[in-house]
Order: sequence, then C-alpha cells, then structure tokens
Amino acid sequence: MNRLFEDEEWNYRYAVVPIMLLFVAFMLWASFSELDEVVRGDGKVVPSGQTKILQHLEGGIVSKILVKEGDHVKAGDVIYELSQASFDADYKSKDIELKSLKAKEIRLLREIDFKDSVSFPSYIESAVPDIVLNERLIFDENKRSTKQKISIAED
Repeated sequence: MNRLFEDEEWNYRYAVVPIMLLFVAFMLWASFSELDEVVRGDGKVVPSGQTKILQHLEGGIVSKILVKEGDHVKAGDVIYELSQASFDADYKSKDIELKSLKAKEIRLLREIDFKDSVSFPSYIESAVPDIVLNERLIFDENKRSTKQKISIAED
C-alpha cells in the first residue's frame, strides 16, 4: 500500500533530450535553407472588429512594356499596358449575374401581384435563356402551389 503513494524519480532524459535535438535540427535547417519566394506588400493593422481586405489598386497581367531599361520617363508617361482579359471576364460574369437577378425580380413581382403569366424582356431572354426557363418553371410551380393552398384553405 505504501508503494502506491511513493513518488518515482522522473527521468528527464527521455522527454527533454529529443525535444532539444529536434530544436537544434530545426535551427540548422532554418539557417541553411533558402526561401523560394518572397512577397512584400503594403498594409495596415486593423483591430479584429474591423476586418479589411488588402489588395492592390491596379492589378492585372502586363501585356506590353513600353519603355526599355535606361529610358528617361516623365510624370504621366505610360510605361506599360495591362491585359484586359481578366477585367472583360469579370465584366461579363457581373453582367450575367445582373440579368439573372433582374429575371428573378420580374418573376417575384409577378408572383406578388398574383399574375397568371410571366414574360421577360428580350435582352434578358437572349442573354440568359436557361435562367429565364428556370424562372418560368419556378413561377408556374409557385402559382400551382399557391392555388392548391388556397383551395385547401377554402375547403
């Protein structure tokens, strides 16, 4: 019974020595290894309650460099041109999203007014035909469901 309450002597070598060896190995690796990539940027430290997104003002892919090393440039001179591909793609996706939301708005307004049918402007139908079809199907299903609920309530 007395052996149960006796303290055994702790042997630190089994825990501390491997940790020390790993630390020394890490320090050696860190001192001799090279970084593959370095990224620098400007930013601002903001308290955690006010999160901000850091991004560059003018971004993109350089498509053409208009000056050579050693050329003299003045303020206002154009020194490079950016590729418009990413901006064009972003514009097209936002335009499709806008037309999709407009089609949804038209459908919802027709549902609110208890109309029997829904029609979309031709510029929306030609731009997003799949979404227009889907909005029509949703309109028809919601109309059928509303009529069924009214019928049940009247009974």
